[in-house]
Amino acid sequence: MANGRHSLEAIFAQLKYAPTAMVWHATARLASHGLINYAR
Repeated sequence: MANGRHSLEAIFAQLKYAPTAMVWHATARLASHGLINYAR
């Protein structure tokens, strides 16, 4: 799902059923393994 074609906002919108902490934890895990990138 996080393949560079979607922003984090779009991904979070799809996961609105999940608790926010769980979504952020999953995002952090993906970023730590280099599966998604984020711009500062």
